[in-house]
Amino acid sequence: MRNLLSCIILLTSIIISQAQPDLNNYSGLLSAGTIPDAFHNTFTLSDKDEDASLLKNLFQSGHILYGAALNQYLDNILANLLANDPQLRNQITVFVVRSSRVNAYATRQGYIFVNVGLLAQATNEAEIAFILAHEIVHIADKHDAVKLEKNKDLNYYLSHHNRSREQENDADRYALQRYFASSNYSYKAIDGAFDILQYAYLPFDNLPFKRSFVETDFYTFDDKYYLENIKPVRSREDYIDTLSTHPNILKRRTAARNIYETKNDEGRLTFVQSQELFDQMQTLARFECIHQYLIHHDYGQAYYNACVLAQTMPENTYLQNAMAIAIYGLSKHKQQGSLREILPRHANIEGESQQIHFFFGEITRPELNVLAIRSLWKAYKKDPSNKLLLSMCEDAIKDMIEKNKLNLNDFSDYPAGTEIIEETVAITDTVSNTAQNKYDRIKKTPVTKVKPSERFKTVNYMLVDIKNDEDFVRLVQETKDKIEDENVMNLIRSGNKEGIGNNGMLLLEPYYQFVRDDEIVHRKTTIGRKQLSKTMKTSVKRLNINGDFLEKDQFATYTTTQYNQYCRIRDWLNDVYSIENDMIFYQNEAIKQVATELDCKYLSITSVIISPGRFLSFNKFQDLTFSIFCPIVAPVYLPKFFLARRKSKITFTVIEIETGKVFFSRQNTISSATSQTSLVNAYIYDYLYQVKKGEKK
Repeated sequence: MRNLLSCIILLTSIIISQAQPDLNNYSGLLSAGTIPDAFHNTFTLSDKDEDASLLKNLFQSGHILYGAALNQYLDNILANLLANDPQLRNQITVFVVRSSRVNAYATRQGYIFVNVGLLAQATNEAEIAFILAHEIVHIADKHDAVKLEKNKDLNYYLSHHNRSREQENDADRYALQRYFASSNYSYKAIDGAFDILQYAYLPFDNLPFKRSFVETDFYTFDDKYYLENIKPVRSREDYIDTLSTHPNILKRRTAARNIYETKNDEGRLTFVQSQELFDQMQTLARFECIHQYLIHHDYGQAYYNACVLAQTMPENTYLQNAMAIAIYGLSKHKQQGSLREILPRHANIEGESQQIHFFFGEITRPELNVLAIRSLWKAYKKDPSNKLLLSMCEDAIKDMIEKNKLNLNDFSDYPAGTEIIEETVAITDTVSNTAQNKYDRIKKTPVTKVKPSERFKTVNYMLVDIKNDEDFVRLVQETKDKIEDENVMNLIRSGNKEGIGNNGMLLLEPYYQFVRDDEIVHRKTTIGRKQLSKTMKTSVKRLNINGDFLEKDQFATYTTTQYNQYCRIRDWLNDVYSIENDMIFYQNEAIKQVATELDCKYLSITSVIISPGRFLSFNKFQDLTFSIFCPIVAPVYLPKFFLARRKSKITFTVIEIETGKVFFSRQNTISSATSQTSLVNAYIYDYLYQVKKGEKK
């Protein structure tokens, strides 16, 4: 049986290695093959079960990955661990989660979820095997998850899907004794599995940040932008766990050692599927982590981890592009004053990555803006077919001109520190010079180079090398022309705004919540969401809007192609909603492809949150007073006193997919004792009418 299993694993390993994506043109992991039955079965679970409800949200988030190379790799490990228990193996399905958080977790339905963040941090296959064995115990012994704290979102679920301390200790012990012992994985790797958990908050490696990544021979940044001392990485394995659901790492590590140190490790393997295949899977997971960092605007992590990988893969196009895109994202946030929303303070960072968090926090807005321009342009020159880099570079140039008030003639043609020797030009033929007309003299006048002056700062030397690139100069001029054209067009359009007409619009299922005392009432939320969806469909039909609906309930009938489209839409929305200002979004090209496939130009997002107000309020007593002292108004005001008031917050946004810009946006808060459903329906219809027909100002 074990020999047959080894042959199967070897065969599938070869298939996995041959199905690797092009890392130079990496665009994110996609699911493949047939949607697993376990995926569909999730949507038959009751919404009343909190764990089942969170499970549905996870599947509907677009984070789940199936049928990909990483899934097949984990399936092989699982087959090795459960070679002697085929019945249990058939009850378990492993899913990969496109999340950079380092975690793995299991549910009583027989699902094991492994985040790509964990695969990115593992150093060998046997470490992953022990973690999977730990999760198998939770399923086999039917361990119930600890109830999550109120108001915790999906990200919390991805990071903190915890069991009790007793169950965690049991899972470690039985994982080792039952499943790991019966496999051929090395016991020595178990210690490394605990290292993954202990240092989960760190980047892929702890390498010094090289100044050459952001400096050139033409300019250097002030030394004050660099830390003299880096905060060392501190061990936290022996923390106090009295109030924690998990025992501390030291106790778990020690308990595991007491078991496996007495066992013979001879002939046991760190890699069953070959180290080469593991390296491929680890690299794939790390690229996906960088991809997710960029989507969620975690640009500090994206940049540093791309720098780490670039030191061993210096020619990789995607890593160079990722670094440029990260700097662009940091610049956009810094321009609008929201840098601290996406870049943690350096004081909270340990290890070498603390330096880049400090650097990007200290560098000035103009310097970061121009650094983004030169990084994007350099990346674009190496990858000239990449439209995203070019559009980002153009947008950064626009910021340079409009927000930082810099033009090409503000940048030196000489490196910082160059001594300029003035040259004297002798006029040898005054007569012929004066005989020329002014146009001839203008044409023959050499281009004057910009020389350094006392007012020049670092930023004024940052384009020395690319100012001589004719294509770059042309792009700057074209951007200036576009700015002028946009200003003129804005004046022309200041009167009326066109509607979407017959252009296609994709309407996402409305986000609907009924909240009482800060808790979601699931039954009313489900009913309200379905009613609102029905209302929107009716309104779209009456207004003759060319619209398609994307609803979570459709998951049961999805194909893998449709599911991948849904995932890319969710990624784009995460990207778009991470910043309030205009910018070129990382997922712009991906969403354009989806828009072409679905034949839609616009995407609408609707959110309705309804919460019942207090029965007794100042306004109600005011109505009662009016009714008492002015009986004539009693029939109007008195009923309001006895009716419960509800507050509804409605947000309706339409985004133009091509540009990523908001085409239409409305937000209203309604507080009334009358039917909230009728009022919400009326507002939604009015919004859709304005989107279809346009607005007059």
